[in-house]
Amino acid sequence: MIFIFWGVTTAHATHATTYHVDARSGSDQADGATPATAWRSMARVNQARLVPGDLVLFARGGVWRETLMPPSSGQEDRPIVFGAYGQGPRPLILGSVDRSGEDNWTAEGQGLWYCSGVDWKPNYFQLRQGMIFHDGIGSTQKPRKEDLRADWDWWIDPENSRAYVRLGHNPGRHRIEVQQRMGIGFTGANHIVVRDLEIAYCEIGIALWQAQGWTIEHCFIHDVVVDAIHINGPAASPPRRNIVRNCEFVDWNWKGYNLTQHNWQDWGKSEPFMGYGVHVFQGDEHQVIGNRFAFVNMYSGMDSSPIAFDDGGHASLIEGNYVDGAMRMFGPTTGIMLWATRGNSPVVIRGNCFRDLGGLGIIVQDFGRYRFAQPVTIENNVLVNTCWGDSLDQEVIRVWANFAGAGTVTVRNNVVFGVRKGQHAHHGIRVRQSKAIIENNTVIGADRGISIERNSTAEVRNNISTANRQAAVAVEPDSKIVSAGNCYDGRVEGFAADATDRVGAVALRAPDRGEYAPVGDECQGKGADVSRLPAPGANIAAGRQ
Repeated sequence: MIFIFWGVTTAHATHATTYHVDARSGSDQADGATPATAWRSMARVNQARLVPGDLVLFARGGVWRETLMPPSSGQEDRPIVFGAYGQGPRPLILGSVDRSGEDNWTAEGQGLWYCSGVDWKPNYFQLRQGMIFHDGIGSTQKPRKEDLRADWDWWIDPENSRAYVRLGHNPGRHRIEVQQRMGIGFTGANHIVVRDLEIAYCEIGIALWQAQGWTIEHCFIHDVVVDAIHINGPAASPPRRNIVRNCEFVDWNWKGYNLTQHNWQDWGKSEPFMGYGVHVFQGDEHQVIGNRFAFVNMYSGMDSSPIAFDDGGHASLIEGNYVDGAMRMFGPTTGIMLWATRGNSPVVIRGNCFRDLGGLGIIVQDFGRYRFAQPVTIENNVLVNTCWGDSLDQEVIRVWANFAGAGTVTVRNNVVFGVRKGQHAHHGIRVRQSKAIIENNTVIGADRGISIERNSTAEVRNNISTANRQAAVAVEPDSKIVSAGNCYDGRVEGFAADATDRVGAVALRAPDRGEYAPVGDECQGKGADVSRLPAPGANIAAGRQ
């Protein structure tokens, strides 16, 4: 992808103003001060001399085929707010051009059509990646015109600014959106609030560069080619303290659509086809709270993780998010990924719910890369039917390679249920080359419930591990475990159970919420405290309004 750096002005005025923007009846020659004198375009907003405390409100029901670029920064206690006014659906920002209508398409041979006036610049990987959406569903991009064989296969012709589609009838009979732009950004404005907007058919929904103090809330972002939200910046001046909360995300990373063979031996070959819901590079103390992530039409074997904190990205809190994989994503797609974090404050991953994910549930990996020494807590999460894919290294909760000065990771009060049986071993909680405390978790239906591997050190206390196919808990010879007060049903491998551990059958019951708790007195007080866990879909109502 291409990073574009935009200058950000600093305003000094003290009086805040509310501006209105109406795509249907506004005028850019008006003053924007009232609904009756609203501006019309994003271009007018992008030229405005906004000051801290200003509000820019878009008329509900309006549609803008432009990119919003906040022109100036707010202050920590007086952010600039971009929101909505009036009645009806959220204001809609489209990153696409409309190519509906048969007049927009020209036949070139039987079943081959093209539209003109569209183009995509080479991205970070020197590939031209875009998307043609038909009736709200993406299409399969092909590298050459001669590869267009199935309906809705498409190809970019950059020399002639054309997009070709294979179809037995004129594509213009359908609702066609051809992605061309960002929704918001790239922008480096600070202390901005974006709320109550819908963003669709974009390369990236919201893109921040070095930005600090953003709050993105109550938004609906869907059908995005790469990342729904992308937060990035250099290590010397990283983005900081941005919050994404109570939003809804549906179908991102369309550039990976229908690509089913992830290259496990050479990730670099698959990297150009990865995209994420909330994607953070660099920066400290970001928060992702109370959002809903769902796959509806997207289908891919590429990495399309809902929440991804990449090289140097730090999250102080990831809480109350709901992820529905709908069994449409497989390969490396992970509910929450934290890789090579750096920062100066603890990380908490709490109260999230995951269902039907093909990849992993939660990854905390390579924290030793930047010697991240702060505590990490993974607690009160519900993970149901994750790891239904069958690739190498499948585990629901991964704590990996966190030595070289990294701190201890605590995994507690989590429910792991329903891990598929496949060719490769599927683990419930897996610790590798790390220091970990594993306590009060309930793991049901994996191959190995709890695995401690490769020079790890772990305290394993008061867990329930039951109905697992190979072992309740397994410890490799080069690792050390302190086991006490656990309730193990099944084999115990690589260590001698403590006298306080119970090894034997564990009866379970299933409450209405789909979580599991032990029956009988022998395991009471152990495992996850089901009554304190969030019900599936909790904390997401605001994101769905």
